[in-house]
Parts: sequence; C-alpha cells; structure tokens
Amino acid sequence: MKKHMQRLNNKSADELSKDLNEARTRLSAFRFDLAQGKMKNVGEIQKTRKMIARILTVLNK
Repeated sequence: MKKHMQRLNNKSADELSKDLNEARTRLSAFRFDLAQGKMKNVGEIQKTRKMIARILTVLNK
C-alpha cells in the first residue's frame, strides 16, 4: 500500500483526475460484469474501490 501512495503523491492533479475517471469507469464495468455473472475475480471490485479512495485522499490534501 505504501508504494501506491508514494506513486500517487508524485503525480500531478491532472494525472490523478485522469486516473480517477479511469478507475470509476473500470468499477462501473466490473459491477456490470458481476451482475451478468461474467466476473470471476470479485476481489477486483474492492481493489478498485480502494484505489479510488487513495486517489481522492491525495487530491483532497
């Protein structure tokens, strides 16, 4: 986890916003796949949610 935060702290606000939009899009796709029964690894949803939270934490500093 520490590596994730260090990487995020080194990024600019524009890059973080781009990453945030990508993560939210990915989360939406994961939820859609889960509802259809296509998703095999449901842990990816939680990882994506945590990444979104990390990005928002860095953006709000």
